[in-house]
Amino acid sequence: MADIRLENGTIALAHDPSQGLAGLAQPDVKVVVTPTEFKPGSKTKYGNKRCEYKIWLVSSNDKENEGMGQVWIGANPSLGNSLAG
Repeated sequence: MADIRLENGTIALAHDPSQGLAGLAQPDVKVVVTPTEFKPGSKTKYGNKRCEYKIWLVSSNDKENEGMGQVWIGANPSLGNSLAG
């Protein structure tokens, strides 16, 4: 899970299906998210807060990508599966 800041400044909880985004989850990194089907503030049967968003893509600020413009990396394994058909 990750705390994310939405464009309107609101802090929300997002599901990160690849455990820390393989080290890409850094402060001020941009992510592409979609809302989940859960209502904001709802909780699991164990009392944990549910994620309001799901992370699909994460931007990369690695030095090896300098000069390439904005580089996006797939953060959700199911994205590749759905693209492959």
